[in-house]
Amino acid sequence: VRTLPSTDGDVIGQINPWDMLLPKESHARVLAKIAQEGEWLRIRTPEGNNGYAAAWFLDTTRFVKIEVNPVGVNLDELHHLGKPSPEQLGGLGWVRFGYNVSNRTGSEDIQQAYERYAPLAEKYARAGYKVCFTTSHQTYGEGKNEFWPWPNMNDDKWRTLIQRFADMMNRIAKQYEGKDLVHCWQVWNEQDAPIGAVASVPMNAQNYGKMLAAVVPAIRSVDSDMLVVTGGHTSGPGKGSQYASTAINMIPAGAQPDGIAFHPYGRGTNPSSPYYVFGHIDDSIREYSKVMPDKPLWITEWGVLDRGQDDPTAIANYATNFVSHVKTRYKDKVACMIWYAWAQGMHNGYGIVDSNGNPRSPLTERFLNA
Repeated sequence: VRTLPSTDGDVIGQINPWDMLLPKESHARVLAKIAQEGEWLRIRTPEGNNGYAAAWFLDTTRFVKIEVNPVGVNLDELHHLGKPSPEQLGGLGWVRFGYNVSNRTGSEDIQQAYERYAPLAEKYARAGYKVCFTTSHQTYGEGKNEFWPWPNMNDDKWRTLIQRFADMMNRIAKQYEGKDLVHCWQVWNEQDAPIGAVASVPMNAQNYGKMLAAVVPAIRSVDSDMLVVTGGHTSGPGKGSQYASTAINMIPAGAQPDGIAFHPYGRGTNPSSPYYVFGHIDDSIREYSKVMPDKPLWITEWGVLDRGQDDPTAIANYATNFVSHVKTRYKDKVACMIWYAWAQGMHNGYGIVDSNGNPRSPLTERFLNA
């Protein structure tokens, strides 16, 4: 970004491939200049600086901006503290649930699942929160002997599961059609984890690409405006972004998802923090952004795992610094950052409230206002 519309202008900043720039010229002039060699466009950067950028490096894009606080929390329909009243969630913008149809028995009773989840979605959606449902083997596949044990899955078995799963998601989408209760569906969860992972059922990138190519259109054929994003990648900015790129490149243009989701546990902004284990959050955002530069990123899980006795003040500092950095630097790139989890005892995440549902000062107050 330069002070003048030429290389003679002083450099006053840099922009990344994923940055959303505000044009400071008329719409017609912008369209005439974009991608044209030798043209310069007056723009405003995400930091609010005005200057000129080489138009031949720029492009226009359709980018869905979600007008809600990107901070949210993972809830759990099956946990006794996992369904707090909307009033308890303060200024948050998102809630996320896993969508469990199987009930660990191989059930395919989508009506029973709808009767459990639709009232929850309505409770939060009507209170102004965006609802994200994530699918997984608990949506389809768990408890079916034909797929067990999961580490022994092969391409033929995945092909069968994907076809049936896509059909189920089409029928589930029809249940919610026109009700304005669900804002986003995620296709699977932590699909890039190592084979044999405890908390998820992974697969190779090729099979995941086939899953996306089948499930995304199955949902959109019911509701073309529904946002459908990937499951949360968990293997880091290197392996995870490579996995995502391989999967996305297998998908026809019309069937691509609306964003890449990832789970940056152990990443933060302060290298001296005990929760900055794997590096800076910028590394993840930079690499995942390269996969689909014109789409938002979705942080559908993050937080602190297996340290439930740590000082809530330390957790509050980590969480609010993370939120402040992402909101400031990536306000037009990151759609959400959903903490795991609401209550201590919801698996191994550090709860925003304790195991009795009581606030953990100062974490609770600071997080709900982040």
